Amino acid sequence: MNNITIIGRFTKAPEQATLSTGTTVANFSLAVKDRRGEVTYFNCKAFGKTGELIFKYCAKGSQVGVNGSMKCRKWQAKDGSSRESWEVLVDTMTLLGGANTSTTVDESENATTVKPSAIDQLTPVEAEEEMPF
Repeated sequence: MNNITIIGRFTKAPEQATLSTGTTVANFSLAVKDRRGEVTYFNCKAFGKTGELIFKYCAKGSQVGVNGSMKCRKWQAKDGSSRESWEVLVDTMTLLGGANTSTTVDESENATTVKPSAIDQLTPVEAEEEMPF
């Protein structure tokens, strides 16, 4: 199984391209912070309606959740050395961190659904003691 789910922020505005078949592609990079505060960067590609919506609604700093698969691209550099790069091929994307709704885009259904944000449904916890994590 090749499946990845990440939540991160755009490092810059997405770039849009059109394939010879007419399919739209959005290329972008997400910065994902782990529990230790370390940041990992993911190069991502989204095709079709998902790519169009990313290009239309996302900008540098936008927070999104993406689901997809990892793909390795391999090539020979000009100096003859072998190179490889990993990227996320996005299947679904959820816009996060703005209004009281989140938008989920699913390429397989070419549909956009709006539902209440899970963050808005959380109840704050007031602890008397310090949390262990």
